[in-house]
Amino acid sequence: MYEGKFYLIEITKYVDNTPDAKAIYSYDSQDEAVANFHTKLGGAMKNANYAFELCHVINDYGVVIKTETFERGAAVQE
Repeated sequence: MYEGKFYLIEITKYVDNTPDAKAIYSYDSQDEAVANFHTKLGGAMKNANYAFELCHVINDYGVVIKTETFERGAAVQE
């Protein structure tokens, strides 16, 4: 079982002139990192001032666990 850290990387672009926001959060478990991934992405979807949100969960080695983007007004693909 992997016992290292997990990281949530967040990049946010806004509709208005607010500068882009960037953050990295560390977690002791994959479940905690992924739970916060969903919280951040959901928050972006609910906030009309968010134009774009990237959430990316990786482990210590850079292995991608989960990644998703949200872009306000983007066409839905099926």
